[in-house]
Formats: sequence, structure tokens, C-alpha cells
Amino acid sequence: MNEILDQLGVGAGEEIAADPENGVRFQELFGVAPDLVIHYVEDDLTDDNAVFVTSSPETAQLADDLAAMFVDELEHWSLDELARAVDEASDPHEFAAALARAALGAPPTAHEPLFRRFRAGLRHSDPEVRNTAVFLTSRIGWPEFRLDLAEIAAGDESPALRERARTILQAYDAIRLGPR
Repeated sequence: MNEILDQLGVGAGEEIAADPENGVRFQELFGVAPDLVIHYVEDDLTDDNAVFVTSSPETAQLADDLAAMFVDELEHWSLDELARAVDEASDPHEFAAALARAALGAPPTAHEPLFRRFRAGLRHSDPEVRNTAVFLTSRIGWPEFRLDLAEIAAGDESPALRERARTILQAYDAIRLGPR
């Protein structure tokens, strides 16, 4: 990643506070252009690193170009590989870990094959898998999760999970993510 940043002439990043409660061990922001940021994250849930590129609509093409550069230059999993890892998980712990990794690689808009796997996590018989899947909906932010979150908020056997689902739905509302 440092080589790419050097090629772009991007200076030192700004380290921001770790967020262990949400599985973030280390994170750093790099301002590339006005309204264009590279966000580097070291994730504790997966023990992986991730790069996110965010922009305003005015710099969206540049953000897409940067994201493509990272895809070309950095080792990563394809969406098919992420989905296959979820399918091949042999136990609930491995299933939840594969979902967490898929969340890191999830595109900004819903990807049907991954969405189906996350939905399976939200409906899993193991409460820890459901808990992980509910948390991951806050990382991914696809409005397609609203119905599943509402069902969990209304009727999951775990009071803590019902509350977490309600909290995420409130966050979706606050940022106007999807229809209410």
C-alpha cells in the first residue's frame, strides 16, 4: 500500500483512534484530494487489513480509479472467493469468521450472492453467528438488511440481539439508509 501512496504523492496519513469494540485494531486516513479519502484498517475480527476509498459524487470517478488500482496491486479475495469461504465453513465459528471477512470485501451496494450468505447468518440457529451477522450489517450498510434487522429487533430470542438490531436500524434511519 505504501508504494501506491508514494506513486500518488500522498503524504503521511492521520492515525485515528482504534475502535476495539468494533474490531478495529488500527486505522489511518489519507487525504488524496478534496473530498477523497483512503481509509486503511487493521481488523481484529478477521486479522486482516482493508482499504476503503470514499469520495463525494464530484470525485467518484477518481475514487473508482483508486479502488481499481488497489485491486490490481494488493492481494485480495474476489467476491466469489469470499462467498465460497462462507459456503465452505465447517462450524459456526468459521462461518461467522468468513462472514466477517466477506464484510470487509463487500461492495458499497448489495451483491446478491454475498447478501444471501449474510441473510443466512442473520437467520442462523447459533446466536453468536446471528450476533456477528447483525453487527456486520452496520459495517456493510446495505438497506436490503432492513427487513431482516426489523425481524430480529421484533422477535429474536436474545434481548441483547434485539437491542443491537434496533440500534442499527436507528443508525440506518439517522443516515437515511433505505426506505423506512
